Amino acid sequence: MNPSNRRDFIRMVSMAGLGLELASVLSAQTVPVAHAPFPLKTRVLGPGEKFGLGLIGCGNRSKTHVESVAQVPELELRGFCDLLSLAMAERRDQAKASGARLYADYRQLLEDPAIDAVIIATPNDTHRDPAIAAFDA
Repeated sequence: MNPSNRRDFIRMVSMAGLGLELASVLSAQTVPVAHAPFPLKTRVLGPGEKFGLGLIGCGNRSKTHVESVAQVPELELRGFCDLLSLAMAERRDQAKASGARLYADYRQLLEDPAIDAVIIATPNDTHRDPAIAAFDA
């Protein structure tokens, strides 16, 4: 696929990244903990089990992420975080994830045991703190 605009490029990169991460998780090909630059918490998915994702930032840029996740049957959005409850509800509806939890604080989302990984779709200059907290979680 040759992206014709920024939205197509983001969609293409999102799908590629999700595919690579999912392939590594499903095949249990993770970095050995002894060789990791920081402690890793990993788990192997059971048969039919889905990989639970949390979405931090539910504005316009997150639409493409939700579309990409919907194309991978082994992924499931289980939590949404944003300062605006209307934005979270809109993304949850788009993802058809009626049982997903909504959080006003990303730290609470990161404490949810149903969340295996997060997508950070906040404005670029606000990625640092949620990313560091996600690595710590």
